[in-house]
Amino acid sequence: LVCSLLGGVLIFSLGHKIALLFLDASEVAVLANVKRFLRIGVFFYPVLSFMYIYRNSVQGLGQSLPAMLGGVLEMVTRASVAFFFVYRIGFDAACVAQPVSWIPVVLLMMPVYYARLRRMEREARGYHGKG
Repeated sequence: LVCSLLGGVLIFSLGHKIALLFLDASEVAVLANVKRFLRIGVFFYPVLSFMYIYRNSVQGLGQSLPAMLGGVLEMVTRASVAFFFVYRIGFDAACVAQPVSWIPVVLLMMPVYYARLRRMEREARGYHGKG
């Protein structure tokens, strides 16, 4: 989480300058779009941190299917936002398509993680029953 905040500050303040490594300074419109894209996405970095933490933890606990489904959910959400909103809203919808896709993944991974954790705690205490 700290890294996402530090990275966010760096991207928010210097992202457009970093883009100059790949773009010519004369491409003013493209640089403005890069700056907008980065500055919109940076506010979702804490969500991205939680997504990585929970998805990797779920996978590390031996639950590879939910982790894979999280990736599918991320892709479907990103594509849906792009498909349904870019035409209506424009570039801003394209800017939020990826960050917005992280939210449902976190909402999926959190309960999976805590359910697995509770199950492991019950198993550690010797309880193997249902419920």
